[in-house]
Amino acid sequence: MDKLGITYEKMREVKPDIIMLRAPGYGLSGPWRDYRGLGSNFEQYAGHDMLRGYLDIDPSGHSMVFACDHAAGAQGAFVLLAALHYRNQTGKGQLIELSQTEAFLPWIAQALMDYDMNRRSQGTKGNRHSSAAPCGCYRCKGESIAHGTADLIPDQGNYVFITCHNDIEWHGLCRAMGNPPWTEEERFTDIISRHKYQDELDKHIEEWTLTRDHFEVMYILQAEGVPAGPVESYYDAYTDSQLKARGFFEWASQEDCGTHLYPGMPWKMSGTPLRIRRGPARLGEDNEYFYKEIIGVSDEEFTDLEKEGHIGMTFV
Repeated sequence: MDKLGITYEKMREVKPDIIMLRAPGYGLSGPWRDYRGLGSNFEQYAGHDMLRGYLDIDPSGHSMVFACDHAAGAQGAFVLLAALHYRNQTGKGQLIELSQTEAFLPWIAQALMDYDMNRRSQGTKGNRHSSAAPCGCYRCKGESIAHGTADLIPDQGNYVFITCHNDIEWHGLCRAMGNPPWTEEERFTDIISRHKYQDELDKHIEEWTLTRDHFEVMYILQAEGVPAGPVESYYDAYTDSQLKARGFFEWASQEDCGTHLYPGMPWKMSGTPLRIRRGPARLGEDNEYFYKEIIGVSDEEFTDLEKEGHIGMTFV
């Protein structure tokens, strides 16, 4: 930004009360000032990768996530509103510096404070939670109600997520499973013991979930007041009763790939009906319209741009 001359000082010369937000990865000062990065880099640097993942893999086996992007976006929107409020009160603008890594650190405050206060380093927990037991993702019967056959998803079974925060929910789970004798064992009588013996607990629960479809398990447990939900495949999503009732997926056509269902609008507006007006654009499909009608490029210039490979409808 500084090399391009797009500094806060230059912007103030044009608009004295301007509010400028800069969101570098590591801040505008310090030895890492000019380091490049993406959300995944910031997340690693903040230490989040040591807290997520399964118990039997190290961070090298984790997939990328971009949680820092969400943290920076949400906090950036908030601090901009705060700066606008300040300007409305004083007439003054200001420069906002938002380090994306620093913006993420409060999202893992429990782990940071655990180390600061107890010198205890937290590690990965998989699908478990420190204040719930059982809490996990359990395999279910392979055949799914939603799409009829597990063959459509090779080597991938069905799963349900179950969480018990307290004894009331635990007893609901026990009733749903038919109160098997093992639920009366002393090691499962309170949440602290259940948390301690969660490996054994998970094995018992999965013996029950494997006899039922993941949607069936959800309905049985929810009827007993136990938080539970199926882990839906993309097949399940297209046939989901809630999404169908909402009309979320819409039909759209495209010349090359035909007519298919596509995800619709993520919101609904009472005064503005929203719908998909056309199928997905092919590579370069709107070049001629955009270049000639919108920005006024001549036919000759357009042809030259095509010859130069600047625009086109095929991959180079």
